[in-house]
Amino acid sequence: MMVADNMLECNAWWMQKPKAWKANGVKSQDIHARVANRMTRVVFQIVSGQRLFRHPSRLDQGYVLDKLLTFYREQKIAPAIIVRDLKHASDLMKPADAKSEAAKLQDSALRARQSRQKGPQELGNLLVGLLAQLGIAADDDVSQTST
Repeated sequence: MMVADNMLECNAWWMQKPKAWKANGVKSQDIHARVANRMTRVVFQIVSGQRLFRHPSRLDQGYVLDKLLTFYREQKIAPAIIVRDLKHASDLMKPADAKSEAAKLQDSALRARQSRQKGPQELGNLLVGLLAQLGIAADDDVSQTST
């Protein structure tokens, strides 16, 4: 029900949906239950499917590994841990999904190399690619230190 509350407050599509239901006389408790039911179906497919979830309402494809990499960089996670977790996430994907995810990461890496950004670059951004090329991943006991 908390997910339903969040979707009704923060998601533009779900904010519009209850208006039509209310016009048809649906009670607000039933609206929350309908949203929770639909979100439960989506979450079940994501968790049980062991594959990337492609929803027909999404026109753009979200790239899991790219989002994970961006999140870890923002949180200043150690590069070795980033590489370890990216590898683990890609191992859980089907080969076709992993290949498309890898292509997105390669595009990001190519843009970063071709960037004419002046000044020093964050060491973690440079090391992630180097560690991945060398096949070096962190052990489970590596501490999460800032780069």
